[in-house]
Amino acid sequence: MLQRATMPKRFQESPAAGQDLRAKPGRWERATNAQQRKLVRAYDSWAVATRRELSIASARLASPAELQAIVARRLPLLEKAMLEITGRGIIGAANLVAGRGQMPLGIQALIVRQAAENAKLVSQSLIPHIQNQLNESINRGAMSDPKALRESFVSLRNRPAQYAGGYWTMIFETERELGRADERQRATQGEAPRPVRWVLDPLAEHCEGGPGFYGCRELAGEYPNWDALPTVPAGQVQCRGNCKCSLEVLVDGQWRRGLGT
Repeated sequence: MLQRATMPKRFQESPAAGQDLRAKPGRWERATNAQQRKLVRAYDSWAVATRRELSIASARLASPAELQAIVARRLPLLEKAMLEITGRGIIGAANLVAGRGQMPLGIQALIVRQAAENAKLVSQSLIPHIQNQLNESINRGAMSDPKALRESFVSLRNRPAQYAGGYWTMIFETERELGRADERQRATQGEAPRPVRWVLDPLAEHCEGGPGFYGCRELAGEYPNWDALPTVPAGQVQCRGNCKCSLEVLVDGQWRRGLGT
């Protein structure tokens, strides 16, 4: 039996989920890719306007402190956009799996918890990282060179993309919550829980375990029920979901996503 690792207070900075689009044709992958594109578009829009301000200020020989102040002033706009997109995404991912009817209380609580965790990651990890990287570029004098200025922003595009991992996590957290509810219902009828399996994407490079995190390879395989599953894809795994793993349930002798929906 796998032992649960201790969750650190803050997730590791890299690698993380969402750096590459998910190649499988499933609707969950397509929805996650769409979420990733929304995040990157929001960043790109912010980056164009911020880069323009920095370029104008640099042309009038603004000091590094003045340039950093521009970045600091504009970052709340990016944070707001990211929080709105990730927040809506958490609800959308839950609806994708559970449907748009009356949401069970367990999933409602899950939405609140996941939204809070994603908000913390945006505010305490993503935004400070972007600010630190841009400040370093300013200190190197990159703002006075149009090519270097553009590259300073382009090199950060993968960071917002990674936060599509929160959407991917919510898909499988919702699936697990529904699976546990199904197990409770089956128990009242004297039926055994349905087996679950962790599936590795054959086209992805899969991570190994590390301090505080599982590796996807060690999680792959079958489990007798949902409670035996230590975490979910993009959850407490070293890659934060970039391995593009998925979960399946044995329904009527066939392995399916969710409960056969």
